[in-house]
Amino acid sequence: DADVMLARMRLNGCRPTLAWFTTATWGWATDNADTIPFFLGGGQWHENFAYSDKYFANGKAVLEYGKEKFGYMGSYDQIVSYTMPMLIVELLTSYFEVVDSPDVVDTLVNRYHEIRRSLLKIDTNTIFGPVSFNEYQRNDGRGAAGTQWVQRGNATAFQLGCISPIDQADASIVLPSPSALPCPPGSHLDQDLIEGDPAILADKCTLCPSDTFAQYENINLQCQQCPEGSSSEEGAEYCVATEDNLTPPGLEVLGFIFVALSWSSTIGYMVWLYLKREDPVVKMSQPESLFLLCVGAIISTSAIIPLTLAEVAPGESTRGASVACRSIPFLYSLGWVLMYTSLTAKSWRLFKVARNADQARRVRVGVNEIYVTVAVVLLFDLAVLIAWAVVAPLQYIRTNVSTTLNEATGVMTIETVGACQGSPDNVSMWAFLAPIIFIHV
Repeated sequence: DADVMLARMRLNGCRPTLAWFTTATWGWATDNADTIPFFLGGGQWHENFAYSDKYFANGKAVLEYGKEKFGYMGSYDQIVSYTMPMLIVELLTSYFEVVDSPDVVDTLVNRYHEIRRSLLKIDTNTIFGPVSFNEYQRNDGRGAAGTQWVQRGNATAFQLGCISPIDQADASIVLPSPSALPCPPGSHLDQDLIEGDPAILADKCTLCPSDTFAQYENINLQCQQCPEGSSSEEGAEYCVATEDNLTPPGLEVLGFIFVALSWSSTIGYMVWLYLKREDPVVKMSQPESLFLLCVGAIISTSAIIPLTLAEVAPGESTRGASVACRSIPFLYSLGWVLMYTSLTAKSWRLFKVARNADQARRVRVGVNEIYVTVAVVLLFDLAVLIAWAVVAPLQYIRTNVSTTLNEATGVMTIETVGACQGSPDNVSMWAFLAPIIFIHV
């Protein structure tokens, strides 16, 4: 019967690690060790059994008494040798205790079958458990056994053992199980897996959900919540907070206000120059140079706009920010050239007039000379800027400044800074900044 049942189990994909068969023997268990690694046959005793009789608390107590009395530790055979005579004693006692003047010899010789039939009514406790027989003369006093992870002595390791009575084997699961290894960082014990999954120790851990973390090995039923301002992905060992060092909105607004003030005052000054163009004082101040100076101021201060826009948060597209980075040198440098080259040309014009006046010579320095001087320097500066934009264009690059982990809170802070930089694979931007600085100086 046992062979047929096990074969059917294997056909159904079940390979038990422990079975309870009342028909099995030690020989059968030994011959089928590969089929079922751990086997206890019906009627046998196990050291984890908690059954007792009127003399001993359990089977271990019987063995310990034997060791104290005879000087050696017995085995299963000693338990059987004690239990069977005690069962017969209980049987005889229960049979004769209802007779006032029993004739023991006559009963044992002539009415032995009555004693056998009285087994149907016996109900007693033994080291093997309760003994009582049903109508089929089978012992059903001891209920079924079950499996449970049990500890041997004071050892920390647990083993799968056979437990009876069934109520003890079916005791509620302790969470976390004392026999369970801790879950690795980034995971926690899953109560649903333990209670509902047959592999109660193999797949007891599950990954931490998003916005939670488990920094160390643990036996917790849930992961820690990420502190406010941080987040994490599934299975995280720590939460992540970013310090992006973005320009405060108030500072951006202040930059636009300065641009508006600069433009409005410069445009107002240009309107005033146009209205007063015939005034002798204005004519002596060379209004052409002043107009170029105002145009240069407008262009140069316009660089504040792309400087403000050349910034994006981590994870966003840097295309627009990179375009803004490339426009900054054009606006600032060309505006600077217009302003200071026009002033230089104006100063040169005044110098020529003053020098010829000392020599009592009349000289005329035309406005076109100013325009030519400004145009030459402007074209040279523009050529350098275009070469810079083509050969080694500026890009908006965000780099990590520092990464720190707060062990107390479990938050890793990643500090980054974004800036307009030249590509490390291209020509150094100083190859273009140097001639521009030379022109400006």
